[in-house]
Amino acid sequence: MQAMKSTALLLTLVACAAPVSVGAQEIPAHSLAPLVKKVKPAVVNIYTTTRARSAWRGRGPGAEPFEEFFRFFGPPQERMRRGQGSGFMISSDGYVVTNNHVVAGADDVRVKLADGREFKAKVKGSDRGTDVALLKIDDAKSLPTLPLGDSEKLEVGDWVVAIGNPFGLSHTVTAGIVSAKDRSSGGPYDDFIQTDAAINPGNSGGPLLNLKGEVVGINAQILGPGANIGIGFAIPINLANSVIKQLRDTGKVVRGYLGIMYGKVDAGVAKAYGLDKTEGALVGEVVRGGPADKAGVEPGDVIVEFDGRSDRVGERLAQLVADAKPGSTVKLVVRRDKARKEIQLKVGTKADDGTEAAYQRAGSADALGVNVEETRGAGVVVTAVRPGSSASGSLEPGDILLEINRHRIETLENFRNAASKLIPGETALLRVRRGDSIMFMAIPIEG
Repeated sequence: MQAMKSTALLLTLVACAAPVSVGAQEIPAHSLAPLVKKVKPAVVNIYTTTRARSAWRGRGPGAEPFEEFFRFFGPPQERMRRGQGSGFMISSDGYVVTNNHVVAGADDVRVKLADGREFKAKVKGSDRGTDVALLKIDDAKSLPTLPLGDSEKLEVGDWVVAIGNPFGLSHTVTAGIVSAKDRSSGGPYDDFIQTDAAINPGNSGGPLLNLKGEVVGINAQILGPGANIGIGFAIPINLANSVIKQLRDTGKVVRGYLGIMYGKVDAGVAKAYGLDKTEGALVGEVVRGGPADKAGVEPGDVIVEFDGRSDRVGERLAQLVADAKPGSTVKLVVRRDKARKEIQLKVGTKADDGTEAAYQRAGSADALGVNVEETRGAGVVVTAVRPGSSASGSLEPGDILLEINRHRIETLENFRNAASKLIPGETALLRVRRGDSIMFMAIPIEG
């Protein structure tokens, strides 16, 4: 009985306590309701419809049972695939931010507000590299909006709130803290905010907010399958800002390009190069004919400075390069054989994965779901792996493809010829160099 009285007294004290100030934020002692009421009208649910047309695949390993029988009843039928996600409005005339993977390939996109109004939306532009997309509601006026904050000011331990459409449960609110920053899941521009605010399927594209009601992140991923396990990831709004601006202005994103593959500097590399700390980017491969190749960058160089930026250059090099204006000249500082060397380099243009320019400059295999580029040595280097593709989970950016089904790969032409012979339903045997290791991978080819 005494224990029950003590517990009740403790709960009463907690409920009556004043907000506790922590830095620039206050920990709410009573309720987040005022914040939620302010921001909820500008958060939207997104519903998509995609027309998936079945194709008769004929006889062989990829054929469906009874396919030959049903072929007599006419052409294959369209199937409707439906999806859902979240987003938030950034302008009163109807611009909505969400994730690329929420709307990718959709034939119809609809946006539903918290007050029940529903609008048809068009995809103004999207970017697979950062997983950001921008939608536009036609003939929109005086819609509620959310202010964008400064994700650089976030600190581990700050309170954050997520609002979205998990499992179709409209405008669900969850809260937690910033668990970590600068997380990566393998993408070239990853710089995720990690949070324990519950994020589930359907939350994608919704806002992660600070206690001022400002958007500090775009909820994008969860760790592992199924329901939330306390680890979610959001794209920092500072990273997304430049992408959103380009999508709004031109409908596409143009990035700078060097033409290198690089890795981290560990303690052994730092010692060998006479570096005081494990910072910088160790160049592993240089794309033949690319900007870095023309400027004289060599495999084995350690980039310690990019256009005056030296802080965490190894971790942020991809983003620094992407933000550099194509055609501009930047200065690289590299360590080569323990000597410091300055290199002037003209930044190239990184083509989007799906453009004709990418196919001309590099190589792409839809059957595998990879993009590649030539290197100075044998093989082609993997520059991108499409999520959900045959190679996803096996190949990684930076891998060197040496053989496909025992056909040696030395040039882009070799790669294209071998990739064109891959058959859905069969298995491709790849010989791959990853770092100092050579391995074989068996990858099922999907239709």
